[in-house]
Amino acid sequence: ARATGCFDPRSVAIEVEPLGKPVLRGGPRFNLSLGGEVVLFGFSLTHPVGVDVEPAASGAAWREVAARLHPIERAGVHAAQDPAGLFLRIWTRKEAVAKAVGFGLSVDPGLWAVSACHPGVVVPPSGTGGAADWSIFDLAPAGGHVAAAAVQGNAVPRCWTFEP
Repeated sequence: ARATGCFDPRSVAIEVEPLGKPVLRGGPRFNLSLGGEVVLFGFSLTHPVGVDVEPAASGAAWREVAARLHPIERAGVHAAQDPAGLFLRIWTRKEAVAKAVGFGLSVDPGLWAVSACHPGVVVPPSGTGGAADWSIFDLAPAGGHVAAAAVQGNAVPRCWTFEP
């Protein structure tokens, strides 16, 4: 409430964009993700932001989802020494961008690609600007989880951890 200028939380206006992304009227931009026992929030005063947190992969279920990645990403996962770990890093980066853009998983994840090696998008989602328009950062949440944040532009996130 304080960030929007409304000091009464009941007066905060949450609206929904056409594809379902919630937004605060008057800002800031925000996003959240729940993965396992970790909740991750992302806030930006000026740019679209997306976050994703996932429990570390176990078993082989990740292979089904990896088959739906962009060919560049699939090749990287296939050649990796730790394919499950690389898949999860790519997936959290990809989902953070998709949530920042506002389309979530409504667009085929095989049509665009993120880099696993540096902050950025390799093949941008259609209609979202160029690859250089996005910065992606790996985050280190609680043990046993992988997370990423994506922001439009070149902003560098500041991170805080709060223990229960």
